[in-house]
Amino acid sequence: MAGAVSAGARSSAFSICGRQESYQIVPDCAVAVINGNYALQAGLHAADALAIEDASGDAAQTYANIIACRAGEENSAKIQALVKALQSDAVKEYIEKTYNGAVVAIF
Repeated sequence: MAGAVSAGARSSAFSICGRQESYQIVPDCAVAVINGNYALQAGLHAADALAIEDASGDAAQTYANIIACRAGEENSAKIQALVKALQSDAVKEYIEKTYNGAVVAIF
């Protein structure tokens, strides 16, 4: 699907493509909006982005990954150990080093 928007003497064309193809059209675009995981797969870097979603923003808080378990097991030693490990400084450092700002730990 494609459309055009006119504003006075200026005109812009917008193309909508599938999520997984989005990074492939970057060389043909003046500006592209791409989900972080697809940008990472394409070898793009957060440092090169014009804008990045803020980790404290509504979207980041709403769509953050969660740790889930069966009802009644949330206080089990295994689940508590998993939560502690996943929310550790070591994991936070791994995320920072591995994803260079493209993925941000919000815990």
